[in-house]
Amino acid sequence: MANPERPQFAAQTHVMGRGQGFGRKSLALALAWVGGVAIFGCGDNRVSIDELQQRQMALAAETRVEKVEPPKFNLIDKQKYRIQNGDVLNLTILGLQEANRYQPDTVRVRVTPTGDIVIPLVGAVRVAGQDLAEAEQSINKAHSQIMKEPLAVHLEMVSPDLTTVVVHGAAEVSGLLTLQQNQRGLLYALSLAGAFGPNASGVVRLKPIDPKAEEVRFDLKEIDDVRRALTLAPLNTGDLITVEASDANVIYVSGLVNAPAAIPIPRNGELSMMRAIAAAGGFREYLDIKEATLVRKMPDGTQVQAKVDVEKVYKGEMSDVALVAGDILHVPHTLDTRLQDWVNTNVLRQFSIGVRYDPLQQYNTQRIIDQNNNQSGLRDSVLLNLSNLLLPTATPPVANP
Repeated sequence: MANPERPQFAAQTHVMGRGQGFGRKSLALALAWVGGVAIFGCGDNRVSIDELQQRQMALAAETRVEKVEPPKFNLIDKQKYRIQNGDVLNLTILGLQEANRYQPDTVRVRVTPTGDIVIPLVGAVRVAGQDLAEAEQSINKAHSQIMKEPLAVHLEMVSPDLTTVVVHGAAEVSGLLTLQQNQRGLLYALSLAGAFGPNASGVVRLKPIDPKAEEVRFDLKEIDDVRRALTLAPLNTGDLITVEASDANVIYVSGLVNAPAAIPIPRNGELSMMRAIAAAGGFREYLDIKEATLVRKMPDGTQVQAKVDVEKVYKGEMSDVALVAGDILHVPHTLDTRLQDWVNTNVLRQFSIGVRYDPLQQYNTQRIIDQNNNQSGLRDSVLLNLSNLLLPTATPPVANP
């Protein structure tokens, strides 16, 4: 019969929680494992988090450009449209008819390859390179040489000569993109192509049609590169714009977590390591996780692996690590975790070793013990005798309900 004074615990099959495994206590297994590692070798080429951040800062400093003053920006979309060869214009003139000087005369003209338009009674008038207001003055001046009365001239753009560029990659509108003369800036073209969406990484490469011009790369998440883009000359027909795709704006968590997955990052573009692990279901139970590996693609295209001291982060001895889109956080097996995993799988679960405290089971077990101890009625008789020895106490009457 069990001792009623000894706390009872329900024996159940339950493996030990994180940090409770006794893999490190399995000295024989540990020595064998260490011996195997010593024989076959195990190199660790990972860098520290501090070194990873230093490399990023160094690469950012190398690619940083000198800041450009706003007056030097080539904001062609803010400039007046300049007539160019091939444009089709509507020309309306008031005052040509002597009988009714308010009767408009409208003629459609095209700018010739030499930059002129041909007007009846006047002939060729140079308008290329002028805005619409300046062209109207030129036309009126040409008429004044043959007409005594001043004319009212109105010029309207019908069909501008378009510039066609090629957009490739993670833009919403890929393929041929037509731009008006005052829309031939790179940023304007990217905006029309929908290249600032969630699928784009912000990295853009421009390959001019001119074989003598070099390809240019911009990271539009950097303000200096935005300034550089604003100083570019207008695009030409045939220029190729490549919009690089992002890594789907996710962080990949794998290894010793309960739910390995691609974790979306928030709008601010960063996600802490602890939040990413929590989103992946947390670490696998019953394992003492001490480290993780962060794989990050650097600005120069190289890939660096950094070691993260998970134990220090969880203890608050080290700042949490900020992850960015495309990062891979892998929680690998170590000597300790492999030993713990082997013991949990082959020892604890096989022989149902391990206990845990279950209040409900404890209560039910105690009830069974009490019932067994009270079968002789000894407890009831003792309590009855004790109650007879006690002085009677006044009990207030209770009204019947």
